[in-house]
Amino acid sequence: MAKLVKPAKRQPSSDQEKAQDSLLHKSIYVGGRKRKLPAWLPPLGLTIITLLIIFWLLPRLLADPAREEAEEPVASQTALQDQDATQPAPVFQRGDRALIRVGECPLFDQAQVKAQRISSALFNEQVEVLEVKNNWVRVRLADGLEAWLDGQNLTKDATMWEKKARDRKAMVLAPYKRIMSHAINGYPILQAPMGTLLYPDHQVGDVLSLPLSDGQTGWTNKNDLIFLTSGDLPPIPDKANALFVSSAMNFYQASYIPGGMSKDGADMAGAIYIAARVNGLALPRDLTAQAKLGREVETIKDVTTGLIRPQLLEPGDVAFFHAPDNPRKITQAAILLEEGQALCRLDNDSTLNIRDLNRQEDLLSRLVTVRRYFAD
Repeated sequence: MAKLVKPAKRQPSSDQEKAQDSLLHKSIYVGGRKRKLPAWLPPLGLTIITLLIIFWLLPRLLADPAREEAEEPVASQTALQDQDATQPAPVFQRGDRALIRVGECPLFDQAQVKAQRISSALFNEQVEVLEVKNNWVRVRLADGLEAWLDGQNLTKDATMWEKKARDRKAMVLAPYKRIMSHAINGYPILQAPMGTLLYPDHQVGDVLSLPLSDGQTGWTNKNDLIFLTSGDLPPIPDKANALFVSSAMNFYQASYIPGGMSKDGADMAGAIYIAARVNGLALPRDLTAQAKLGREVETIKDVTTGLIRPQLLEPGDVAFFHAPDNPRKITQAAILLEEGQALCRLDNDSTLNIRDLNRQEDLLSRLVTVRRYFAD
């Protein structure tokens, strides 16, 4: 029988074969392969750190502590306003005197939010309480208008009546006058619309201290104010018609809100009322009564159409129009500008706009009267 012979182990014949043989016998599980970081990772990390320093750390290092302290009350003021909105309305009784404590207070014909809004009252206006129903109060304004309003918008602060008795008064001529909580770095606590009466306590430079309702004090500057020496209206100025137009143009593109009388929302009755008020003339708050005051302007009609020629009217004249289905009910008005252009609101407009009355034949066919409030 042949004898089984084991093959002899082959000896490496060269250095290269020795190295290969060493690799073959080395375990692949010992000492894994060392990994290297991607080339893009270090630059990305550096960029993130740089952005963090610029947008987070650096502003905090450069922050003005005084400014931060001035900004802190903003949140607390918002909280106070929210809290105030949930508090029950002040208790009023028939015969009480009260003041409007908000910038603009809606007036309604009934004691409910869904009632028809008939006009507005401005901050600091005086009212007399006629009736109370839940949180709603029926009041009579100084001009005789009676309406319902939310009792939250009133204050019985007796000290305010003492302030109102003072001779020093100022009326807002700009669309709004911002009242601040502090003379420097304060937050806004009230926006007083054009036509609002303010009662400065004292003045430091151009800054005025204003007593507000419920014991608060506000601050504002002298810009866009006219100071009154007597009465509640400024004197009628020279070229009053032109200034009446200029004041009314503050309502250009104001949102149409029935009964509104501020830049935030107004109707033509409100725009006419405020524009006349800041120029020294007290008018009623509704179109029907406004159409009975001033001097009636003689109009010239076109021989072909039988309609008036708006381009012959003067700037500052106010045209009144009746409803399409009711000749006795005045529903629209237009303040004449130049060449028949007018500030008005047509039926399909959501804002008070400038329209060419020469092209509004339907509107002109419903003309009731043209009034001029200021003498030439």
